[in-house]
Amino acid sequence: GSTYNDPLTVAQKTVEETGGVAAYDKVPFKSASSVFTFDTKSQKLNLHHFNAETVGGGQISGSGRVWCEPGREEDPDSMEFKFKGKDLPADQILSKYVPNGIQVPSALV
Repeated sequence: GSTYNDPLTVAQKTVEETGGVAAYDKVPFKSASSVFTFDTKSQKLNLHHFNAETVGGGQISGSGRVWCEPGREEDPDSMEFKFKGKDLPADQILSKYVPNGIQVPSALV
């Protein structure tokens, strides 16, 4: 849950709903690992390499940087990632972003 009775972020809600260990937006992770360093002067977390398995299966790997200054959690400019996915459950992931009642074309999944 949230620490100071603040509203939950989308990622926090996703973790609570799915039982994952973490989430990026609406994509929950079953497991995750990383090799990283934290620069205390710039307050940037450098992910030299990360691996994650989504709750629905499939793997994501890559690298990136997160600016950890307080208040930047949901600022889109606070993150920069390069990643690739393998065997991801595209239909499950897409369904979290498509409004109810909208059919996703089979060519997209």
